[in-house]
Amino acid sequence: MASALGLTTGDLVELRGRHPAPLRAWVRVEADAHEGQIALDALGRRILGFSPGDPVEVRYLAMPPIPGGLFGG
Repeated sequence: MASALGLTTGDLVELRGRHPAPLRAWVRVEADAHEGQIALDALGRRILGFSPGDPVEVRYLAMPPIPGGLFGG
């Protein structure tokens, strides 16, 4: 999913579920992740108003460069 959307670790995204308020998060791409799945904890699922397996909209958000990178790299 990350490659299809052109996302890399450190990119900012907006996630939208059933609730009107979106959730913003920084991407962390993992080699052993399951294709098409987003790992969220119970709080993230509650904010978006969905259960595991429900569809979620992912949108890239442009942000200015951070000196030294988001993760200090």
